Amino acid sequence: MRSRDAADVLADLETTSAERSRVERGLLVVARELLAVTGAALLGHKGFSSVEELSTTERRRWRTEAKRLCVAEVRVRLGLGEREARALIGVSCAPADVRDHVLGALGRAEVSWGLVRGFWERCGRLPADRVGLVAESLFGDEPETAAPERLDADGGLGDAPWQHADYWAALEREAVRVEGQDVQAERERRRAAYRARRSWLSVHDDGTATLSVTGPLTTMAGIHARVEHAVRALRKAGDPRTLDQLRSDVPSALLLYGHLPLPHAAPAPGSAARVITDVLGDAGPTEAPTTDVGVGEEALTVADLESIARIVSASPPVNLQVVVPWDAVAGRASMKRPTMGHGAPGAPSDPGARGDPGGPGGHDAAARGCVGQVLGHHPAFISPGHARELAWCRAPP
Repeated sequence: MRSRDAADVLADLETTSAERSRVERGLLVVARELLAVTGAALLGHKGFSSVEELSTTERRRWRTEAKRLCVAEVRVRLGLGEREARALIGVSCAPADVRDHVLGALGRAEVSWGLVRGFWERCGRLPADRVGLVAESLFGDEPETAAPERLDADGGLGDAPWQHADYWAALEREAVRVEGQDVQAERERRRAAYRARRSWLSVHDDGTATLSVTGPLTTMAGIHARVEHAVRALRKAGDPRTLDQLRSDVPSALLLYGHLPLPHAAPAPGSAARVITDVLGDAGPTEAPTTDVGVGEEALTVADLESIARIVSASPPVNLQVVVPWDAVAGRASMKRPTMGHGAPGAPSDPGARGDPGGPGGHDAAARGCVGQVLGHHPAFISPGHARELAWCRAPP
């Protein structure tokens, strides 16, 4: 038997991946059948022969109970967790247009279940018509309404699978786009999230812990930009630590030691008192720590802090850039835009600006709206209402 070359193996890899997507498509189809059977059994158990006999409230309860029972069965039969089982059942009983787009993309092997699950967890709570807009953009088969990442050089739909980084960015962009249609509801949702901002500590079993902080998007993006600037400057200056290690050490030093004045001489090398005196100055804290760094733990040393302090002190203020379509700031369309092309959000290439009211996609530009983009290492998108608040410097309560 001759050994296969790399081309054969890669072809098998693509074929196997496509088969996986089609099997996952079949799983969604069977999950829908399970829901139908369960719903019929529930109706019979309650003494009804048709859904039409139920009142609106009874129908809502019947649907919820059927989905709950199906989620329980899926967890037992497939060993899935609660969230994944809910997503599987949720997609299987989604509105027809959403379901058809998802099944079509899985059948064409453009996506895997993991990407579909992410779509549902992000958009499943949106109104049905808005979920349909996002599904049409990410999974549909019409180039007029497809996300620009899916188009080839000629403006037609490509047949390659979604690249994951592009997919997650496009998903967030399209979700923010449709959420921005109801300005008041979107603003209230954002303000509720601002009011719930917090920080918390998660302790791990390997001697490490994670500090998490939530806050306004622009604030967090600005913090990340400043840390990233300092990290890359340290590496460029020859710091031996990896970028990831520096991304931990720089914010740790900033939060632990405040403004980080450059160290001077002090007590015994290596002690906690030495670190505090060197970093904070002779005044130091009101009370010195009662414990030294534990044996085997790698604390930030004075040498580490010297280099971080030098870079952070020299870092310029954060200059966060947000690209916003003029229509979003003005609150109205400023001009009639062309119908095809590629470019920044809200420009002529914006998916929300392509297509016509009677086009194959069935959704016009007004239904899609526009978004603003926060530039940086991590793509982030804001709604028109959010953009207008930033433009007028109106902070949420």
